[in-house]
Amino acid sequence: MNMLIILLLGILSITVLKAQDRLPHPELENPAIQGINKEPPHATFISFDTRENALINDKSKSEYLISLNLGAQEVVLDMSTAGDFASRVIKGLTFSTSGLMYIATDAPNPILLYNPDDGSLDYLYKEILRPYCKAFCWGAGNYIYMINGDATAGEEWKVYKVNVGTTGIQ
Repeated sequence: MNMLIILLLGILSITVLKAQDRLPHPELENPAIQGINKEPPHATFISFDTRENALINDKSKSEYLISLNLGAQEVVLDMSTAGDFASRVIKGLTFSTSGLMYIATDAPNPILLYNPDDGSLDYLYKEILRPYCKAFCWGAGNYIYMINGDATAGEEWKVYKVNVGTTGIQ
C-alpha cells in the first residue's frame, strides 16, 4: 500500500514539474496586445426598407440605422477661467427645472449658481452657507440637501436643508 502511494506521488510530482516547464503563449507576455479576436462594436444585421437597398448593403441607406455620433463636444463652463472660482474643486452638479446649474465646491461659499442663458456665475447665499460642500442633491420641492464640513480630522459632517426657491430635476 505504501509503495502505491509513493508511486502515485512520484507520478504526480513529475506531471506538475512538466506543466511548469511549458512557456506561456507569447501573446500573453506582450503588453502591446490588448485583445485577440476583438472587433469594435458594430451591428451585424441591419434591416432595409427595400430589397434594392439590402442588395447594395449600405447601412447608411437604412432608415432603421441610428447614429451614435453626438457631434462635437461643447464647453458649457470653463472653471479654470472663471476668476475667483477657478481654484475651486467641484464636488457635484445638479440642475433646476428652469435650467440653472448648481455647482457644489470646496469653497468658503460652497454652492455656485450658473445661468447658461446669460453665462453668469455667482454664489448661492454668499456668506450665509457654511463652507465646504462635500456633496449635495435635490430633495422634495425647493430644497437641496448639502453635506457640509471640512477636511479637519475629527470634524463632524452635517446635512443642511437649503431652500433655493425652485424645484430641481431628480
